[in-house]
Amino acid sequence: MSEGRAAVGIGVAYGAVGAILAYAVQRLLDAIDEPPMSAVLATAFIPYFWRVASSLVVGAAVGLGLGGAAAVGGAPALGPRLLGALPVVAGLATLCAVAAMLAVP
Repeated sequence: MSEGRAAVGIGVAYGAVGAILAYAVQRLLDAIDEPPMSAVLATAFIPYFWRVASSLVVGAAVGLGLGGAAAVGGAPALGPRLLGALPVVAGLATLCAVAAMLAVP
């Protein structure tokens, strides 16, 4: 596989993980002081859309940053290290997302 394609793959993978992690963290932080859903039913979706939009921005920034770093190759072994760490990072993001789903109705 060429280095360019590997860099794109790294960027997409870490971008998706970054977006998931950003959403889960925001949801957990919102749950700390959020009023009950029955009290704010009319505006229930507004915070959701803000969380989704900001998570997509964070995911794009993470993906572009790490994909660009792997493509430019300041350190020649950066790409393989990022690919090797991806299962651990994705697992941590999954645990955070599960915690957000269980902690918040």
